[in-house]
Amino acid sequence: MAVHLRIFARTAGSSRRRLARPAALLLALALAAVLAPAVASAATPTYSEAHRFGSFDSTWYDGGAFDGQGAGGPETAPAPGKFVQPAAFAVDTNDATAPDGTAVYVLDRTGPEPSTLAPGTPSQWRLQKLSDTGAVLGVASFALNEDVSQQLSFGPVSAIAVDHQSGAPAGTVYLLVRSGDQSLAQEVIAFSTATTTPGKLDSPAGLPADTLTTPTDGSNPAGLLSTAAQLDVDPNLGYPSGLAIAGTGAGRALAISGRAGFLAGPAAVDTVALTASGGVQVGDVVDTWSSDSLASDPNAPASIARRGVTDNGLSSAPDGSLTVLLSNGLSGGTSDDADVIKLNPTLSTATILASAFNNLFSATNASADLNAQWAAISLPTPGSPAPGSQVVPLSDGHYAALFLPSLANFAWHAGSVSGATYTPSNYGIRLLGAESAPGQAWDGTLSNPDPPVSSILNTLGNTSGVGACAISLQTQQGAGGSSIGLAAGKDGAVWVLIGGQEPGNDVPEALTGSRRLIELTPGSTSQACSQPSATSTFGASVGGRPVDASGPITVPLGTTVDFDGSALDYGGGTVSQYQWDFDGNTSNGYDVTNTATENGPTPLATASHQFTTPGPQTVSFQETGDFGVVQRTA
Repeated sequence: MAVHLRIFARTAGSSRRRLARPAALLLALALAAVLAPAVASAATPTYSEAHRFGSFDSTWYDGGAFDGQGAGGPETAPAPGKFVQPAAFAVDTNDATAPDGTAVYVLDRTGPEPSTLAPGTPSQWRLQKLSDTGAVLGVASFALNEDVSQQLSFGPVSAIAVDHQSGAPAGTVYLLVRSGDQSLAQEVIAFSTATTTPGKLDSPAGLPADTLTTPTDGSNPAGLLSTAAQLDVDPNLGYPSGLAIAGTGAGRALAISGRAGFLAGPAAVDTVALTASGGVQVGDVVDTWSSDSLASDPNAPASIARRGVTDNGLSSAPDGSLTVLLSNGLSGGTSDDADVIKLNPTLSTATILASAFNNLFSATNASADLNAQWAAISLPTPGSPAPGSQVVPLSDGHYAALFLPSLANFAWHAGSVSGATYTPSNYGIRLLGAESAPGQAWDGTLSNPDPPVSSILNTLGNTSGVGACAISLQTQQGAGGSSIGLAAGKDGAVWVLIGGQEPGNDVPEALTGSRRLIELTPGSTSQACSQPSATSTFGASVGGRPVDASGPITVPLGTTVDFDGSALDYGGGTVSQYQWDFDGNTSNGYDVTNTATENGPTPLATASHQFTTPGPQTVSFQETGDFGVVQRTA
């Protein structure tokens, strides 16, 4: 496609007259679209949606009766491969018995909310082992004694971790159980990843039977790794919500995150030692860490040292280090409150990967929408613990982070309202780190204070809420708790669990049907996530009339030509800057720069120019966003 924009001169007393020297008086603008890499570097992969499965088991839920008598029933047990109320999940990429070596574990509550149960009534739970396509490989169902589960509207089982060393015939799945008042880690229970009895997860070898849970539906009993007394260190770990494997080989340990104390304590992580052989041992806490240790870091914001900081996720990297997501307040916070910390396996050193001090624009713009749009680590899910961490290190060295494109779409921050008022929350995922700019080494942080957004390498999720890779959730305004979590898969893959809210209390079932597992993988071309189009280019108009891009265009010298960059398709990405150059030389800078800081969360996509020198001209356009940099030269 070529467009020729020709400029001619007007003389007094003439209408439209072409002069005899076209080389001096005509401008020919050939729009030969030249596309720069649409991501930060050629090494940054393009992601696609590989799998999406699960769904809400509305038949078993049956309007809150949990009896399997809903439409399509009766069901004698919760439907395999579907979910009732997901609470936690984890991904194991070392299981040789699973297809593609990947097993996904999802824990869901299959009975009424514990706080609504009559005294003496246990709560009902199910752990499913699924393939990467959603096939059920094994199940463990159990009832949790009421003295533990009572009064916990957010759920007493809050996290899962899988310890499965490469080549080992079986691994162990750990579940974190919280006490009835939410203040303490009650115990860590376990199941084997093996299924000696077809369809049933085995009890773990080497562990005593757990007494707080009772197997149901023919399942094998859970084993007990650590009791409340063994986890009781000073200060006690309050509001425990994260579980991950720290270290590798003989140095392996099970890490638990929460607060160092009840309600007002700083964020904390404890570890329990595991055996080197792949077995397990009943163990005490051996290492502890508190976010108070970061107070002297010159890059640390005041929020890290504030009382009341809480963890919003714990995950492990392939090298055995831990990533902790922190936020201010008792239930979430804003983008300025989010901090990402890297801990070594023994918890002896801590590094700030991202924080309020380097969230994009947070220091220069007070717009909450803008902060949420451009903070690399964005807003931790408030309310109940998410089913997985919202920042996870991937196997290829990148990080994946859940984010919101705008706080205006976030129901919890829209304010509490009475009645059934609902707001869509369209989430996305950003690929972070490993490089700070094309061809440059990663600077060690996960967010960048100024454009270009060099450490935000790509948008993996489509934030429009529809189409391939769309990650969206409907939530009740003021209800809190969006229940979305991430986990790392194989070869840089990202897994997403969309949990949904408990139906009832004026929350219609129609808005809670997500309950989906999504795998986003690099390198595939099927169901690709939206990215800048390789063929679209910027538009132009003269006198309010769009330019016909199929042939020559002639305009008078000095006529204003309007340009518009919004025609480029960037799908779920977010634009931070549009730039225009009209003199054919970008080495001396761009003539027009429209940024998000000047124009709000979205920069102006338009620019106007009067060409005063006749003859061929070159126009350059550059668009910068969380998808990278796109260039067009005409």
